[in-house]
Amino acid sequence: MLRSCQVKDSRIKQPLRLAFLTDLHGNSFGFQNQTLIRCILDARPNAVLMGGDMMVVKPRRRMDFSPLEDLLAGLSGRFPIYYAEGNHEQRMKLEKENYPGWWEEFVSILEEYDVKYLLDEGVSLGPGVDLWGVDIELAYYRKFSAKKMPPEYLELHLPREFSESRERFHILMAHTPQHMERYWQGGSDLVLSGHYHGGTVVLPFAGPVMSPQFRFFPKYARGWYEQRQGTGRGIVSAGLGTHSINIRLFNRPELVMIDLLPEEMD
Repeated sequence: MLRSCQVKDSRIKQPLRLAFLTDLHGNSFGFQNQTLIRCILDARPNAVLMGGDMMVVKPRRRMDFSPLEDLLAGLSGRFPIYYAEGNHEQRMKLEKENYPGWWEEFVSILEEYDVKYLLDEGVSLGPGVDLWGVDIELAYYRKFSAKKMPPEYLELHLPREFSESRERFHILMAHTPQHMERYWQGGSDLVLSGHYHGGTVVLPFAGPVMSPQFRFFPKYARGWYEQRQGTGRGIVSAGLGTHSINIRLFNRPELVMIDLLPEEMD
C-alpha cells in the first residue's frame, strides 16, 4: 500500500517528507481507519496532503463522512493537513439541492480538525517550497466529452506568483491527471493527481486500462512522470478507494510518501 518517491531540486532548501493520499471514497483500512493512520504516523511526514474525492457523492448515496472524519481525528494536531478539491467535493458544493446539508457538514469537519482547503491558492511548506491547489471545473471531468483545458487555465485561476516566480519550487495538487501537460506549461514543478483509481485494471505490458471518463489506456494513470522537454514532474496516485465500478485488478490501493531533497543530498 505504501509507495515512496524522491524529488531533488536546487530550490528545495531542507528535506521535507509529504504524505499524499487521494480518492479514499469513504473506504476504511482497519477499524476507524487505524491501519491507514498508523502507516502515516510511522512514516513521520512533515505534512499530509489530501488530493480530493475522500468521500462518494452520487445520487442515492447517503451522506457518510465517518471514514474521513476518523482519518482526520487520528492525524489532526500531529501534522498540518492540506486538502485539494476533487470532483466529488465540487459536486456537493455546486449541487446543494441534490445533496442538502452535505457541503455544510463537510466544511464543519474541516474546520473542526484544522484542515486547510486549498482552492486556487497556495501555502508555504518551508524554505523554497510552495504547495498549491487548483479548482478544476466539472466540465473538465465529463465522461466521453471532457472539455479541453486552455493553456492559460492556471494563469486565470492561480495568483501571479505561481507562474512568474521561478525561485520557489511549486507543487500543484490537481485532482485529474488528464491535463498534465497544461499543469506543466502553467508553471508546476511537481504535480500531484489521482482520480483515475490507477486505471482500475492494470494489464501486464499494456498497463492501466481505463479512466473514470472511460478513456482507455490513459496516458497518465498511476506512477511517476516527467516532462519530455522541461523540468516538470508528476505523481499520479492509484488512490485508496473506488466507487461505482468497485474493481481493482493488479492495482493495489496506495499511500504515497514523497521525500523532497536539496539537489546535492543523497
